[in-house]
Amino acid sequence: MFKMKYRFLKYLCELNRLNQNFPARWRLCRWLDQQKTVLRASPAGPAKIANRTYIYLNPLESFDGLKTLIYGLNIREPLTNIISQLLRPGDNMIDVGANVGYFSALASLTVGLNGKIFSFEASPSTYQRLQVLANNNLYRNIKTYNHAVSDANSEIEFHCGPTNHTGISSIRSLGNKTSSVVKVSAIRLDNMIDDFPPIRLIKIDVEGAETLVLNGMKSLLARDKPYVIAEISDSFLRQLGSNKHELINGFCELGYSAYRVNVAIKPYMHADELQCDVLFVPSGMAVPNFSHKLHRSNWANIDR
Repeated sequence: MFKMKYRFLKYLCELNRLNQNFPARWRLCRWLDQQKTVLRASPAGPAKIANRTYIYLNPLESFDGLKTLIYGLNIREPLTNIISQLLRPGDNMIDVGANVGYFSALASLTVGLNGKIFSFEASPSTYQRLQVLANNNLYRNIKTYNHAVSDANSEIEFHCGPTNHTGISSIRSLGNKTSSVVKVSAIRLDNMIDDFPPIRLIKIDVEGAETLVLNGMKSLLARDKPYVIAEISDSFLRQLGSNKHELINGFCELGYSAYRVNVAIKPYMHADELQCDVLFVPSGMAVPNFSHKLHRSNWANIDR
């Protein structure tokens, strides 16, 4: 009985992931949310999220795992929504801290055949999972790098998070949440600037190393003036000798304006939460806002 229910739920989850706009979808989403206990018991592995596009999902992980298993590339999520608007066919994006590739997949499908995604993931084990997407995406437009991104080319210690929370992996200490510590190579994006075509967007999620990434890509920012989206945690930044004020001011000194990403895109205030997603907009560029009219039915061209 359990196996029959699991197979049925697996089918409904895939249907839900691949059809973002069918009528009354919210009812199915709500019901699937109530089945999380069963879904968490499903094995980790490749899951289809769009036409000929798969990513590695571990249902024990909340966002990159279980949530994506149910919702797929959910354009009702503020960050997903904004990235979908910023990228256009033929654009190029850099994904720093790609994890298993949720945002790389989103970007890949949005920019299409003539765009390129450059995805960096430091954790060796997570990088192997990222290869599921790199080798199984509709447009074959994702290039992956098993490197940390920092302010200098060097070899550094990298603290890997537990298998049910790999997204917290970082160059900072994780305390008792560390599953292993490995040596990884770190690179400056500016040292690779000649390898990159014009970049439209850079997404950064490096658990406290954002200021280091900024300091290593200033030439790239000056050349292309891309939009930048970063997850900012003041406590994580402080563990690595920085803070949110230094990071925000660093971008502002380069001509960027900072906006907090939510359903409403508002100018970032230093009094805002200590952890939130921030959009950095280059001077003269438009500020997007959450759109309730995004339509991504082309992702669901199911080729069973």
